[in-house]
Amino acid sequence: MGYLLMAKIRKVVKENAGLLILAAIVGAMYLYLRTPGDTLATEAELAAVFSAGRPVLVELYSNT
Repeated sequence: MGYLLMAKIRKVVKENAGLLILAAIVGAMYLYLRTPGDTLATEAELAAVFSAGRPVLVELYSNT
């Protein structure tokens, strides 16, 4: 029983190797290119970043 299941899995992987590789590449690129989250926990930390004397890039995002 286990041998037949492994044979079926191998067949599916062999038939869909290109699609699986493409999915792996897309997944890896998503993880590499996504925007990381912030490290600021409070508004006081944000205010400290703004008053540090260096330029700050603020990105706003709304999901509505």
